[in-house]
Amino acid sequence: MPANDLYTNAHLFIAALRILEYREKTPPSIKSITEFLGFPSEFGHLICNQLSQKGIIELIKGAYDTRLCIKDHFKLEELPKTENSVLLAAEIKKFQISKTEITQKVESFKAKQKEKQKNLFADLEKKLKKNLRE
Repeated sequence: MPANDLYTNAHLFIAALRILEYREKTPPSIKSITEFLGFPSEFGHLICNQLSQKGIIELIKGAYDTRLCIKDHFKLEELPKTENSVLLAAEIKKFQISKTEITQKVESFKAKQKEKQKNLFADLEKKLKKNLRE
């Protein structure tokens, strides 16, 4: 389970990056780091983006995936040791709301499609009955 502050998570992330780079003899991907740490993929991407913005790591974009390299590990100590968990909770809440909105739109679309199909079959049935009577 990831810690609540960026400082601790960043140190874990960089340590995993170093270990995997040593083991694999190549810069690791975000996926391999998150799997190694047992972090959710979205959380790994969040940390990666924050570290990249602060100039701690460098993203190497390839044809199939993105690899990571350490750019300036001394900047890790400039990170705040405690993070306002309220901001993180707000971001999670916003994501959950957007996800439920998308789910509702999909359900609404499915219901409309089902209703259209039902009406189409009803119209076809009426036409067939009308043709049989004639």
